[in-house]
Amino acid sequence: MVTNSLYDPLGFVLAAKILLPDTCAQGLGWDEPVGRAEEFRWRQWLEELPQLSDISIDRSLKPKTDKDIRTYKLHVFCNAFQRGYAAVTYLRTIDTASDIHCSFFFGLTRLCPLKVMTIPRLELSAAVQACSLSETMRRDLRLPDMSTTFWTDSTSFLQYLRNESRRFHTFVANRTSKIQDVSDPSQWRHVDTKANPADDGSIGVPVRQLTRWVKGPEFLLNERDTWPVNLVM
Repeated sequence: MVTNSLYDPLGFVLAAKILLPDTCAQGLGWDEPVGRAEEFRWRQWLEELPQLSDISIDRSLKPKTDKDIRTYKLHVFCNAFQRGYAAVTYLRTIDTASDIHCSFFFGLTRLCPLKVMTIPRLELSAAVQACSLSETMRRDLRLPDMSTTFWTDSTSFLQYLRNESRRFHTFVANRTSKIQDVSDPSQWRHVDTKANPADDGSIGVPVRQLTRWVKGPEFLLNERDTWPVNLVM
């Protein structure tokens, strides 16, 4: 009830939501006390909640400048882990003075299904979520000539996406089709896990580690030719 009652654009609730399947897996009844380890994790999460007030995000996506914006680019990152998967979006702008600005837009985290799934399949689910976020953001922003770039650290997913000959099982085929309906393979780029902010959302990091999730990766503030190189072309 507590976790479901929170509006969670920062993806902070995932760490608490993971506790539910963990305790259910132990076979405890609804009125039985949880173990000390689970109680500690829960209380630790509650103690961190007040720290969210220290995080501030500008309501305006445009930088505070008197210069006109030359380009708008939407960047969507996704990632999956054993317990959760996530997608997060940023708006990157360049003004007439060639100054670059990156704004956090929205983040979304999801628990993995109780049925055990492979990481490549979870990465596919994360990519579907990224595409869904992209559609929502583009519809809400309605900015002129705004393109979208998707980022993932999964080379297996990129191979799925670029495949033109092999036939996949239903699970993979359906999700790949959904992704291709929204995006073109050329829009997807590879990013190392260490530089992927969606990695923070998929594992449910503490409040003190939300900086990258909120601000975005540093490389987006640099010129395009310095960005991570695609490993799968």
